[in-house]
Amino acid sequence: EDATHSSIDSLILNPIKHLCLYNRCTIATNRNGVDSSGATLNSLRPDVLLWLPSGVLALKGEDKAFGVDIDQAREDLRRKMNVFSEIFFGTVPYQLAYACSGSILEFRAFMRTDNPHRPREIRLTGQIDLKTLVGRSLCVRYAVNIARILVALDNGTSGSVISLGRTVQTRSSKVMIVGEYVTKKTSDYSEETVLTELYEAVRKAEPPHLIRSMDGPKFSRNTLSVNLTPVEFCGSSPSTIDECKIAARAILCALQWLHENGFVHRDIRSLNVMRANGTWFLIDLEWANYEKQPLEDYNPTLRPPESHQAGFHWAASADMWQFGKLLESWNRLDDDGLNLVRRLLHDDYASRPNAREALQHAFITNAE
Repeated sequence: EDATHSSIDSLILNPIKHLCLYNRCTIATNRNGVDSSGATLNSLRPDVLLWLPSGVLALKGEDKAFGVDIDQAREDLRRKMNVFSEIFFGTVPYQLAYACSGSILEFRAFMRTDNPHRPREIRLTGQIDLKTLVGRSLCVRYAVNIARILVALDNGTSGSVISLGRTVQTRSSKVMIVGEYVTKKTSDYSEETVLTELYEAVRKAEPPHLIRSMDGPKFSRNTLSVNLTPVEFCGSSPSTIDECKIAARAILCALQWLHENGFVHRDIRSLNVMRANGTWFLIDLEWANYEKQPLEDYNPTLRPPESHQAGFHWAASADMWQFGKLLESWNRLDDDGLNLVRRLLHDDYASRPNAREALQHAFITNAE
């Protein structure tokens, strides 16, 4: 496919980049490659992705080698990242695309519809033969027009979106945003046996406020890989007292399910709370464990007072202390909320309410 890539880069992507930059629209592009674990991304992402400065995936492309039917390129274009929802596109009404097989190229577009899983596909051009002078000239002309469209789209976007197709990388983890789910790979996690059992239990029970896997977690070369849903911005925080009550109730429901099934989360903090589809979720289960196990090599960000004692084992009460710190950090509390936080942060772990008891506290029961 190298020859195809070279033609596409010189006739489409490079002109678009330069023209957009000239108009102060700095786009980002990416081609499929191989990640650090050796797994190709071809089955998940289109071959070419182009993002506007706002993060909107405004153009995607499929490049196939000579001898591959262009129908296959079209089919892959439809299948990969074929979701058109506001969290990824904001108010942008369409996404541009191309399908290429060898020297044969055609441009297409995907239009927003009422069903985010079924955008309407439109053919913008007939087949263009890049081996001919006329074909290459047409391709450059279309690239100029695409650049104009991208600049106009960027000027018309507002608000925040999640960059579909992007990979977010930290020191120990990598998250690729595929669409209705993300693929997460991390080298920081607790125990393979625990997480296999936990993810499977969550997948079957579908507790309403816990992130869940699309399938079981996979472990290879000391790396955990898991497909997770739903998808939204992490680190969400409530903006009012009433919203804080609703969010707190959701997180408590998630903790109640974990604790009553013998698990503890051990990493409850604002970064691991997400608001998606109108509700709140507790996410990042990678450091979860069975209840009353020692910390071993895990060093949590927030440690309850009893964790500094010899022979400490993480119990549900330690999770409740972390939940109290979460509520405190949100800083959206009335007198009932302050009372609940004081009880949750009690130095004596036996005096803290469990999740079921906390759900009966006045701060939670008065939620709108």
